[in-house]
Amino acid sequence: MYLLGHVGLTIFLLFAFQKILKTDYSKFFVFAGLGSMLPDIIDKPIGSILFGTGRWFGHSLIFLTLIFAIPFFLLKEQKYREMKIKNILTVLYIGSLAHLIEDGRGLSRNVILWPFHGSIPNGSQGDFLHGFEDTFTVFFEILGALLLVIIGLSEKWDIKQWRLLLLMMISYLLLFFITYLLIVGF
Repeated sequence: MYLLGHVGLTIFLLFAFQKILKTDYSKFFVFAGLGSMLPDIIDKPIGSILFGTGRWFGHSLIFLTLIFAIPFFLLKEQKYREMKIKNILTVLYIGSLAHLIEDGRGLSRNVILWPFHGSIPNGSQGDFLHGFEDTFTVFFEILGALLLVIIGLSEKWDIKQWRLLLLMMISYLLLFFITYLLIVGF
C-alpha cells in the first residue's frame, strides 16, 4: 500500500471512531495522516535506494514504539495550537501502527520484530515499483483517495483543507516519479 491507501484508510478509521464515540477528532486528522506515512517517510528514500527494500527499521514495531515512547514520557504537559503534545504523539503513533497493520500482508516477521528477530531481508531496487502491479495495491490507492474525498465532503472542508489534500496528492505523484527515475533511470 502507498500514500493514498494509508492516509485514506487511517483518517477514515479516525473519522469512524469520531462518529461512534461522538467526539471531535477532526483537529487530529493531519497528524493521523502523517503518522500513517511515517514508516514510509523513514524507509522509502533510504531503504529503497540504498538497500533495495522500502521496509526497513521504520516498519519495526520496536523502533516505532521507542521513537514515540521516549518523547511521550520525557515531555511535560505542553500544547501546540491548543492540542496537548502527548495527544498529538499518541495520534501519530496510532497512525504508524495503522500503517503496519495495513502493510501486514507483505511485512515479514523479521521486519516487524527487528532487531530481535533476525535481519531485515534484502530486496531489489525495483521492489518499490512492483506494488503498482498488484491489483490489491491499486484498489486501496483508489479507495484511499475516495475515502479522503468523502470525508472532506462530509466534514465540509474549507478551501484550505482541499488545497492541502491536493498538495499531498501532487507531492505524492512527484515523489513517486522522482523515485521511479532514480531506480529505473531515464
